[in-house]
Amino acid sequence: MNLLESCIHRPVVIIMCLIFVSYQKNPDYPLIIAANRDEYYARPTACAGFWQRYPDVLAGMDLQHQGTWLGITRTGRLSFITNYRNPALNNESARSRGELTRDYLTGEEPAALYMQKVLDMRRQYNGFNLVAGDLANLYYCASELDEVRHIAPGNYGLSNGLLDSPWPKVVIGKQQFIECIKNKPDSQCLMAILADQTKAGLDQLPETGVGLELEHTLSSRFISTPLYGTRSSTLITVDSNYNVHFIEKNHAVAGQQEITREYHFKLEKTP
Repeated sequence: MNLLESCIHRPVVIIMCLIFVSYQKNPDYPLIIAANRDEYYARPTACAGFWQRYPDVLAGMDLQHQGTWLGITRTGRLSFITNYRNPALNNESARSRGELTRDYLTGEEPAALYMQKVLDMRRQYNGFNLVAGDLANLYYCASELDEVRHIAPGNYGLSNGLLDSPWPKVVIGKQQFIECIKNKPDSQCLMAILADQTKAGLDQLPETGVGLELEHTLSSRFISTPLYGTRSSTLITVDSNYNVHFIEKNHAVAGQQEITREYHFKLEKTP
C-alpha cells in the first residue's frame, strides 16, 4: 500500500489548496488571484461556470457537497477557502467547509457580519482558512484564530497553515507571484508558478502531524500522485475599470481531458 492509499480513509489530512492574492496593491488591478485546488481525483467536480440556481455566481462546484473553494459574483462578492492541516483535530462528521464559501457567494449578508457568524460556529467544521468580502473590504477568518481580521492592501500567500505562514511553497511562490504582477498580470507567468513541482528540502518542511514523507510529497506547488493532486489552477483579475477576467485550467488527471475555461464580464456593483 502506498502513502496516499494509506491516507484514503482520512482524506482531510492531505486535501489542500494554494492561493496567492494581490489586494488593492496594484492601482491598475485592485485584485489579482492565482490559485491551485488540490483534491482526490475521484471526487466529482464541476468546472467553473455561472451557476444555474445562482446566475450571478461564477465558481467551480464540489458535486459531493455542492460547495466551492473559490468564486466571484457579478456584484463583486469574492470568497475562497483552504483547509488548515491538523489531522489530530479531524472530525469525520464535521460539516463541509465548501459551504462556507458557497453561502457567502450566494447570500447578501455584509462580509464582516457573515465572517463573525462563521467564527462563532467554526467548531462545526474541520480546520479552515476563509477569506470573504469585495474590492472595498476583505476579511480573513481561520478556525485556529479567535478573531476576524480585516485584510489590509497587500500581497498574500495562503496554503494550509495560517495566512502568510512561512512554508517554502508560500514564501517562494509569493515572491515569484509579486514579480509576475509587477506591471501587468502575466497569465502565462502566473500559470507557470502554479505548475511548479519542485519540492522543498527536508529541513525546510513544516510539521503538521502527517509525517516527513507526506510533508515532502505535499511541499510542491503543483502536486501529482496516483490518487491525489492538483485538479485545477485558476486566475482571477479585476482591473481599475472593474472588468473581470477569470481563467480556470482543469488538468488532465486520471484519464480526464484538460479543459480551460475563460470568462470576461464587468462588475455590476462597484465600491
